[in-house]
Amino acid sequence: MFKARYVPFTERLKAYMELMRTHNLVNSAFAAIAGYIVSYGTFKGQISYDNLLLGVAIVVLVAAGGYVINDYFDVEVDKVNKPYRPIPSGRVSPTSAYRLAITLFFIAFLLSLVLIMKDYIVGTFASAFAIFHIVLLYYYSKRLKEYGLLGNIVVSFSSFSSILYGGIVYSIGKYSLEHVCPSLIPALYALSLIHISEPTRPLYISYAVFCLK
Repeated sequence: MFKARYVPFTERLKAYMELMRTHNLVNSAFAAIAGYIVSYGTFKGQISYDNLLLGVAIVVLVAAGGYVINDYFDVEVDKVNKPYRPIPSGRVSPTSAYRLAITLFFIAFLLSLVLIMKDYIVGTFASAFAIFHIVLLYYYSKRLKEYGLLGNIVVSFSSFSSILYGGIVYSIGKYSLEHVCPSLIPALYALSLIHISEPTRPLYISYAVFCLK
């Protein structure tokens, strides 16, 4: 049974930041920006900073939710292997972690609806893409990681989706997905880097190295 303990506000805030892996969220944000810039550089259109900000926010929120929900479902394993993590150490309760993950996912979903209002065609695709990624991360953390090949596919998808989402967001207002194509190049390159070393490692090590560390 999980034993909660009193945690000062500053320590609790630090625990939540550790749970969301804020250092990795910076990388996710830059990945989305990179995808946006690649598409912009190819088509030489105008930069929409509000669309870019929305896209980065969605990517960061989904990634943060994924990290939190992963720790929530891994709490029993972490009690043995990583007792210093926020949940097994008692700094964050499992209930609080779960609520945080769902909240992050829900805010990302709401923001994705704004993209639909800006461009029904591309925005709908962007929203559906975000929802698909949310569901994928949730069920990967809950169950899919137990299946080697399927789990690897999910991890691989997560590795390049942030870059690709930048290209999708760039296409908002253009009513066409052709502007997404340039962002596929760096996204697939990032994917190839993961597959260079991934086959030589067990799934849980690959996930830790490329998604959680």
